[in-house]
Amino acid sequence: MEIKCIDTSSLSRGLLKVKVTRVDSPTFLWIHLEGGREDLDELIEDLTLRMMRRSEFLYLPPDQIMPEMEVAVHEGRRWQRGFYNAL
Repeated sequence: MEIKCIDTSSLSRGLLKVKVTRVDSPTFLWIHLEGGREDLDELIEDLTLRMMRRSEFLYLPPDQIMPEMEVAVHEGRRWQRGFYNAL
């Protein structure tokens, strides 16, 4: 399987300092943000802005959500990444 590079310039407002804490596979890494809360707030703000523009096109009916699926969760006025385990 060939691993494709992605354009990371569209993922955040700039480079993020991270520490890799666990590697499950070449494409599944666990990281900690070095910048702490400021970087997390920036990522949440970016996701919120993107979802405000496109959320109506990205709706996933509950019966199509599968265990271990990554999802975007609308919480209050903000969007956050989530991970679906099970009902």
